[in-house]
Amino acid sequence: MNSVEQQFIDLINAELNVVIDQTHFKMNLDDLGVNSLVFVQLVVAIESHFDIEFENIQLLNTNFSDANSIIRYIEKRLEEV
Repeated sequence: MNSVEQQFIDLINAELNVVIDQTHFKMNLDDLGVNSLVFVQLVVAIESHFDIEFENIQLLNTNFSDANSIIRYIEKRLEEV
């Protein structure tokens, strides 16, 4: 597990009270209890924690089917900074 993955797990577990680990990365976000309101909270927490911004076009929870897709997006944004 890399640093971004661990930070993402810690962030979700602390901020959103959704307990996940690496085994949950491919599970659908809905199955993890991440509805549209929780998704917005998650985006805000990620932006603050990682000091990145989600592109407006990406702010649909349908663009992120699972935790793995969010982690890959965070990694991509961090590479751009």
